[in-house]
Amino acid sequence: MYFQTLHGIDFFGIVRTIKEKTMFKHRVARNRFLYVILLGLIITGFGYLMINYQLKMYQMVLMAAMILIPNRLARYYWFDFFAGKRELRRKRPEQATIRFRQFLETLRGAPWIKWLMFFSYGLYSFKVEAVALVYLGHAWLYLKKYDDAEKAFRDALLVDDKYVMAKRGLAAVYILRGQNNEAQQWLDLACRFGHPKISFDKFEELTRKEYNA
Repeated sequence: MYFQTLHGIDFFGIVRTIKEKTMFKHRVARNRFLYVILLGLIITGFGYLMINYQLKMYQMVLMAAMILIPNRLARYYWFDFFAGKRELRRKRPEQATIRFRQFLETLRGAPWIKWLMFFSYGLYSFKVEAVALVYLGHAWLYLKKYDDAEKAFRDALLVDDKYVMAKRGLAAVYILRGQNNEAQQWLDLACRFGHPKISFDKFEELTRKEYNA
C-alpha cells in the first residue's frame, strides 16, 4: 500500500491515466510507430557512420550482416513455421497443418526459441505461439474443418488475448458457419484492437472468396 500511495498520491492511478490518454488507441498503432522509429534510427546511424567515419565497403557489409543474423537465427529454429506459411501460400493446407503442429510441438520442447520473435516482425503480436496457432486456424478453414479452426483461434487468444488476427479468424469461422451475428461481434472486436476498418459485407465477401465457401 505504501508503494501505491504516498502522501495521498495514487501513483498507479496516474500511470493508468497516462496510458488511457496516450496517443496510441491500441497495441498495433504503438508497434507500427515503434517500427518506424527503429527504422529511422538504423538509417540515421548508418548515415552518421558513413559521413563521420568514412567506412569501407567491407565494414558496411559486416555491420549489415550483424543486423541480419538474428533474423537468420529465427528462420533456422522456426523452420517448420516458415515452411507452413509457404504451404499456405501454395494452397496446400494439409501440409501446412502438419508443419504448424510440428512447430508448436517444437515450442513446447524448446520454449526459449519463442524469444526469437523479438528479432522478427511482429506488428500484431510478439508471441509466436499465438501467430502459429492463427496460421493453423486458417489452414483448417481451407480444409473446411471449422471446429478445429475455432479451437486454434481460441487457443491463440489464450496465449495473447489482444491478438486481432485471432479475433478476425473467429469472425471468419462464424461467417462460414452462417452465424453472422457472432461474426459481426468478433469483427468489431478485431477492428477495435487494431485490425484495418472494413465493412461486414466486404469482409464476408472476401472470406467466402478466400475459402471457396
